[in-house]
Amino acid sequence: MAVRTPEKQSQHDAVINDLAHQYQRSNWTVRTNPGGQKTSDITWWIDVMVAATPTSENTFAIEIETDDTVSEEEATSQWTGYARNYRNWYLAVPSGSETRARSLLVSHGIANCKVVTWAASSRGCMFYGLPGA
Repeated sequence: MAVRTPEKQSQHDAVINDLAHQYQRSNWTVRTNPGGQKTSDITWWIDVMVAATPTSENTFAIEIETDDTVSEEEATSQWTGYARNYRNWYLAVPSGSETRARSLLVSHGIANCKVVTWAASSRGCMFYGLPGA
């Protein structure tokens, strides 16, 4: 797991919170894990789990990265574990980091992950490619 600067950790947690609020406004059930707090029973402590309803099978996992954590270290220490433990999952990276993220996924043989992007705006984070966001 990455060791982020306080500024990057704050950015990471803000992105998680913005995403959670977007789904909650649409009545999705959301569980989050900002800052490694392990605030839920999420296996492998992925950042966000979203479900259409609390008992829904329509559930998906999302890992949030900042520009400094789209890295070999993260791919090795976390992404490979998510690939083993989640049938399909999303890797949300800052706009402009998607090529690097896809390259790392390929080099680690991770095929069950879809790269999506986020960008900060004056209205909070905007997400591109996530279902229902």
